[in-house]
Amino acid sequence: MLKTVSSYINAIGALVYKGTWNALTNTPTLQSGVGNKGDYYYVSVAGTTNLDGITDWQIGDLAVFNGSVWQKIDNTDAVLSVNGQTGVVVLGATDVGATPNTAYVLAGTGISGGGQLTGNVTINLANTAVVTGTYGSTSNIPQITVDQQGRITSLSNVAVVTGGTVSNVATGTGLTGGPITTTGTISLANTAVTAGSYGGSGEVGSFTVDQQGRLTAAANVTIVATSVNLSNTSATATFATASLPLDPEGYVTVLINGAFKKIPYYGV
Repeated sequence: MLKTVSSYINAIGALVYKGTWNALTNTPTLQSGVGNKGDYYYVSVAGTTNLDGITDWQIGDLAVFNGSVWQKIDNTDAVLSVNGQTGVVVLGATDVGATPNTAYVLAGTGISGGGQLTGNVTINLANTAVVTGTYGSTSNIPQITVDQQGRITSLSNVAVVTGGTVSNVATGTGLTGGPITTTGTISLANTAVTAGSYGGSGEVGSFTVDQQGRLTAAANVTIVATSVNLSNTSATATFATASLPLDPEGYVTVLINGAFKKIPYYGV
């Protein structure tokens, strides 16, 4: 129990101030169980002198003899001020960093509760129209409506539609086999092209392609040489007959030494 000066006065009568006491050096010398009732000393120097089992003496404490033993009035634990105020102190919310009870916690969209901060205030996530339960399965797909706060405001099951019947499959450009109403086979339609190989050492393939990328015509075209580039500056020709017609059958243009020359040829 906290002992005060008034409680000692009530218990032992008048107190008699005897001066200061150095609890470190025990000056003046005090002895356990020795003293006059009501005598008290003010501790001026902290120390651990043992008086009737008390060894914790701090500056400001009072050593009081009650007629039998020395006791301590622990003034070092006394409240000197509250929030910098002394005397009769009345604290407001702002004095201790608290929020005044004139403030409110307001519940916004999707929140319930709140109110004036006169005590503990609880806010909750407001209920929506959604019925609690399990949604979605092998035969149902959950259909969900979400508001701007990210809450699900509507939830229902939509049955999964499986199977179905195809009544008609038509075939478009380049395909055959349709329309198919039950079962059938769709194939790539034939064109006018004759199956085979095109192009060779003396021929080049000529092809026509439609918008679907199919070859609709194919033929071989003979390669006709209209000009020949000779790298040699001299050549020897052997003719089958000693005499040639006056007029050649045609001319072959030949690049000789950087210049094009027409060389006649004969059909004999």
